[in-house]
Amino acid sequence: SVNFLRGTCKDASGVAVANAIVQGFVTGTDAYLGEVQGNTDGTYALGVQTSKLTPCYLVAYKAGTPDVAGTTVNTLLPTNVDGT
Repeated sequence: SVNFLRGTCKDASGVAVANAIVQGFVTGTDAYLGEVQGNTDGTYALGVQTSKLTPCYLVAYKAGTPDVAGTTVNTLLPTNVDGT
C-alpha cells in the first residue's frame, strides 16, 4: 500500500519554500523512493511504497537566486493517507 512522507519545506529563516523538488530515500540503504514538487505554500506529500516502520530521509532543492537546498533527519516514518 502507499504511505506518505509529508511536511512543509522551509528555509533557514523558517519561511516556506514554494515549489521545491523533494526526493525521498530509505535511510538504511539510500534506496530512492521518488520525488514530488512541493506546492506554492511549501507543503508536499510524497507517496512511497514502503512500510510505516521504515526510516526515511528527504532532500529538497529549489533553483533560484540564491538556490535553496536542504535535508531532513534520517528518522522520518511514512504515514497513511489520514496521517497515522
